[in-house]
Amino acid sequence: MPGTPEQAMQVRRLLNNGAYNVNLEYRTGTAGASVHPDAAELFYVIEGAATLVTGGALAKDASGASVIEGGTARQVATGDIIMVPENTPHWFSVVPDQVTLMSLHLPRIAQD
Repeated sequence: MPGTPEQAMQVRRLLNNGAYNVNLEYRTGTAGASVHPDAAELFYVIEGAATLVTGGALAKDASGASVIEGGTARQVATGDIIMVPENTPHWFSVVPDQVTLMSLHLPRIAQD
């Protein structure tokens, strides 16, 4: 189910158990940046490589797409596991060829 140049990211839901979502993500290009105020996100890179930017601030580019200003860029590749804390902007800013990821949303657990 790899994406096409017209569709830089395709998502296949593997599990939807309340607030816990597990997805396969197929990326062939750059999609918009994200932030999840009440959930951390765990990524496992199944295949391929990309540049992941975390931190900084969400902004819009000239086309209106969500991007990150500032933040820390790092290369991720097959076998890497990345935990993005809740309320942290994150963005796969460069996908040279394609990257296949598994993502798991981990909601904040209410404390008494």
